[in-house]
Amino acid sequence: MAGATARKTKITKARPALRIIKPGDTEFSVPSDVKVDGATAFKNEVYRTIGNAIESYRIDNNKVLVVKYIRKTVGSMGTIIAAHDTQREDRYQGKVGLLVKKGPAAWVDDPSGGVKFHGCNHEVGAWVTYRYTDGFDLRLRMPNSNDGMECRILEDAEIFGELPHPDMIW
Repeated sequence: MAGATARKTKITKARPALRIIKPGDTEFSVPSDVKVDGATAFKNEVYRTIGNAIESYRIDNNKVLVVKYIRKTVGSMGTIIAAHDTQREDRYQGKVGLLVKKGPAAWVDDPSGGVKFHGCNHEVGAWVTYRYTDGFDLRLRMPNSNDGMECRILEDAEIFGELPHPDMIW
């Protein structure tokens, strides 16, 4: 056709879309009729990944072993996959962890040494808070496996409190 003008097509580079977890998503093994929040899923992953290693690891004195809470999802509905930068911040500056093991003297009063906890005691399985500069980091894994979890060993007095849900603090 004479005199027709050609359309110009603007080509733009596609931006990666946010990945939304949907109930039918096959990558996740949670059935669609069961609602599992991020905290419960994290606890399940901890015990699936390093459960036997936790049992065989001995914690001495008043030390406790805490698995760092590294978020997999973010947002009010917990359906957006957390960015790598977010997970890196959780790994190095996180203040919440899952208490998985405690030494025999953790939160035990010692009147002769002047140590008194006034009834404070945190049980295994509790979400606890701590200062990210306290303790020391380690990666606990099963022998002959690359799967592991980021952990921190702290003294009992370095635990500041207990939370009902780890997403309450950032």
